[in-house]
Amino acid sequence: MRILRYLSREVMTHMVAVSFILLVIIFSGRFVKYLAEAATGDIAADILLPVMFYRLPGFLELIIPLGLFIGILMSYGRLYVESEMVILSACGVSPTRLAAYTLVPAFFVMVIVGSLSLYVSPLGAAKSEALLDDPRSSQGLNALVAGRFQTRRKNNAVSYTEAIHAETGVMQGVFLSSTKVNDEGVPRMTVTVAAEGEIITKPESGARYLELRDGYQYEGTPGGLDYRIISFERFGELIPEKKDGIRSAAPVDGKPTLELLKSADPEDIAALHWRL
Repeated sequence: MRILRYLSREVMTHMVAVSFILLVIIFSGRFVKYLAEAATGDIAADILLPVMFYRLPGFLELIIPLGLFIGILMSYGRLYVESEMVILSACGVSPTRLAAYTLVPAFFVMVIVGSLSLYVSPLGAAKSEALLDDPRSSQGLNALVAGRFQTRRKNNAVSYTEAIHAETGVMQGVFLSSTKVNDEGVPRMTVTVAAEGEIITKPESGARYLELRDGYQYEGTPGGLDYRIISFERFGELIPEKKDGIRSAAPVDGKPTLELLKSADPEDIAALHWRL
């Protein structure tokens, strides 16, 4: 038992140290990337830390097994270098027995990673998606603060809303402006004003749309006469997603494992196999 406790302590100590270093590296790298998205107005800055916290279990379920592998290499490598393995072998500890001792900490790590993969990570992913689906933190409109003009460097976009309903997230008095260069190299400005606006999410695809109601859209070249005016009751626009951004996680990642077990959808089955 003393040998088992000694080897387990060595393996677990190295595993925790390696996992912590890997977590700091990956976490800081992702945080810097997401912080850049917040700086450009793609997501709200005040939800960065909560979203990263909810996604922490997803990082750990990948880091801990790698940390265990490296921890075994480092701990047993040190034992060989300092001739402790020779002493253990002389005391009757065979390679088979050594492998059995190694499986003890590996079993506890398996339980931890299994709980993270099957329960904690999906729960965290669902909560982070709930935060990101809030209209006040939606991509492209996340920085909207009632009564304040917000600018984005992309397309020289400007957005404004008079008020945002605290419960429903419906925006009142929406103003959107952007500038794009047409095929002839002439800048065209598009200004959209609407009485109401709302972020609509399609459950089946996870795609999000900005739906504006009762408004007008003006498109033309500043100083020119070729303006186009459109009156609409409802106007929808797809909110693009960044493939490697904070919203890159698939909607299936937030589904409970029991729901995946009952599903016949190929995407759900693939997600279940990944968790297992």
